[in-house]
Amino acid sequence: MLQLNNIYKSFEYQEVLQNLSLHISPGDRAGLIGNNGTGKSTLMKIIAGIIKSDKGDIIPAPHIEIAYLPQERQCNTDKTLYDEMLSLFSEVFEIEQFMRELEMKMQTEENIEEILRKYSEAQSKLDTLEVSTIEAKIGKVLYGLGFKYEDTKKITSHFSGGWQARIELAKILLKNPDLLLLDEPTNHLDLEAIEWLEEFLLNYNGSYLIVSHDRYLLDRLTERTLEIEKGKIYDYPGNYSYYIMEKEHRQELAEIKYENQQKYLEKSQRFIDRFRYKATKARQVKSREKKLEKIEKIIPYERNEKKIKFTFLFETQSGREVIKIKNLSKSYDDKCVIKKAEFLVKRGDKIALTGKNGSGKSTLIKILAGLLPFDKGKVDFGYNVSPAYFSQHQGESLNGQNSVLQELREIAPLSITDQALRTILGCFLFTGEDVFKEIKDLSGGEKSRVALAKIIVKPSNLLLMDEPTNHLDISSLEVLEEALLEYAGTILFISHDRYFIDRLADMVFEIEDGELNIYEGDYSYYIEKKKKILKEKHEQESSGSKKKRPSPKKNKEKISLEEELRKSIEEEIEMKEERIKEIEIDMATEGFYKNFNSKEIIEEYTRLKRELPLLYEKWEELV
Repeated sequence: MLQLNNIYKSFEYQEVLQNLSLHISPGDRAGLIGNNGTGKSTLMKIIAGIIKSDKGDIIPAPHIEIAYLPQERQCNTDKTLYDEMLSLFSEVFEIEQFMRELEMKMQTEENIEEILRKYSEAQSKLDTLEVSTIEAKIGKVLYGLGFKYEDTKKITSHFSGGWQARIELAKILLKNPDLLLLDEPTNHLDLEAIEWLEEFLLNYNGSYLIVSHDRYLLDRLTERTLEIEKGKIYDYPGNYSYYIMEKEHRQELAEIKYENQQKYLEKSQRFIDRFRYKATKARQVKSREKKLEKIEKIIPYERNEKKIKFTFLFETQSGREVIKIKNLSKSYDDKCVIKKAEFLVKRGDKIALTGKNGSGKSTLIKILAGLLPFDKGKVDFGYNVSPAYFSQHQGESLNGQNSVLQELREIAPLSITDQALRTILGCFLFTGEDVFKEIKDLSGGEKSRVALAKIIVKPSNLLLMDEPTNHLDISSLEVLEEALLEYAGTILFISHDRYFIDRLADMVFEIEDGELNIYEGDYSYYIEKKKKILKEKHEQESSGSKKKRPSPKKNKEKISLEEELRKSIEEEIEMKEERIKEIEIDMATEGFYKNFNSKEIIEEYTRLKRELPLLYEKWEELV
């Protein structure tokens, strides 16, 4: 499908990709991983043709269609959401217009064999594009990504940045290319939308290459893992979990090979040094010297140690009861996001807050952090509770004139050295001279990472964290996980990273339609429990509907009318399709256009072709 040969790319004297070669085959489902800044997005852009490599070749298969979803994305147009989706199918409308023009020519030109051939080709193309299912495809993708029916009439520029990112994702999925290049596709998605996206990609017919820090998603979706490290690419024939085990195995083998070669080299060199000037051994010495010259030296494998560790500064221990909530309610205008919530948080609890975007998770965290008033109820903190709060938008509150290091130095205890602060910043991707950058010159993601580093150096015994995993690469995530697992205090956190939630949380609080549901187990337990509840609910509804039979007369009449209408439409569709076939056979016969009534038949044909899609729409609605 696609071959990359010896790709080389550098930016301002920094080599990003070095002689990188890669083959992508039809049906490949690959994850592209590596630390931030290793060149993952650069490689994606080179494959997509957005930027050019300095050296090397890209050889695509003929007629291959590639679609690229960048990490930062916006859809800011004056079209409605629905029209923006329809614009992806402009080829359909162009073909239909071309067919209308051919129909007009049929009425005026005598030699129509060439016109009929073109018309037949255009019709075949329309059939291939599955025109009748376009609306269903658009609806499936939009509703799967969380859009509602009323959103389809809304201008795209009126959506927030997060929803505009979803629009761009929807457009990429609807294009249905041969190769999908997805750079952090789960950004701005809630858990429900992420799970829908996974199901969509599991059933996708083409190939895809995904950059993601969501290890749960990579495990579920990928069958091949490509790692970029120090400009080179390493291929692992399995998902992320396989990659972790296989990489460790490869490292051990590489170390054994290196050690064995070193022993051989030392032994050979000792022989050469010992017998270099002995005449009887001269030939043997010469032979060994030649062998040593020809040996390709194994470079010692440098383990990319992620063993950098840090610990959150722990304040003195709190009382057994950390937070006690009674009858808590919060509304925005007429919308109640939290209804009469009640719960008790005990010392050492690690609780994940889940729910759809806009369900009230961040609202609850802000109330607990004392940043937002509530309407009713009580919030009581236990003895000696010392909270620290992190928000995904807290980076905006940093001092723009400070350097990254100064921002931490201002709140860190004097006992923490600058070197220790730099080690912590290194975990959050600030290395070398990066620590001296001014806050005002940082990106939004970099500011967020500084804000996260700040709560590490602030002594606390209660962490309130809203999306701490955003903007971190996998190695940084793992370091943060280890620190949080060892944290002796209490944690309430929001995250869309299911792997992170499953590792850290021992309880899940779910906000759904304002109600707070408590699940006393990890994320896997929560998912299983949710499935069981939904199954029981479905069974109750099914048994309830059976008990209600026979249905009231009105419902029977309504169902009967709908069935009659559906059957009527099916008969009409069948009749029109048959008539279209008859006309097409007539149109292909010699002398058809010389008949006095050919014009009326063509007009009938045109009308039937326009009416048929409308009948399909009505039928789909009834079904």
